[in-house]
Amino acid sequence: HFSVESVATFGLDEEQSLYLPNAGASYTLAIPVTSYLIKALEKRREVLEFYELDHHLLEPELHTFFESTHSQIILPLIFDKHLLGLMALSRKRTRGEYSEDELEIFNIFARNIASALQRNNIIQEMRDHFKEHFQLEKLAALGQLTAGVAHEIRNPLSTISTSAETLLQPNISP
Repeated sequence: HFSVESVATFGLDEEQSLYLPNAGASYTLAIPVTSYLIKALEKRREVLEFYELDHHLLEPELHTFFESTHSQIILPLIFDKHLLGLMALSRKRTRGEYSEDELEIFNIFARNIASALQRNNIIQEMRDHFKEHFQLEKLAALGQLTAGVAHEIRNPLSTISTSAETLLQPNISP
């Protein structure tokens, strides 16, 4: 049973090249993919304790955030060598230190979360692909309908046009 004071979560926004707070977060901190923290998590690939970071290399806004939230542990959410996100866990409510066993449990937990995130990303991509395919099918059907309507209108207009041209010829009388 883990009882922490707070948890901060960040997910990768590939378009912006930032790790952004997840929906509903009360904080607005954005972490660039080029951040020292991100590089340290990608290199380490497992739970990182806050004290293990080189605080001189850590960006000031990150340092301030981690200090103000009493963050002690940072979990990298890595799937297939890609850092999908991270979680910062504060100190325990009991104020005790995390044991090695707890850190290993957090590593397993982080891998499971990363797998779930990846699975959700794949499902979302499939939904987006299906939605796009459905939209293309609708456009194709609309194109066929438009061509059919144009054909149905063009045939009578062609007959009317031919008849009008025939009537306008000087040697034809009505």
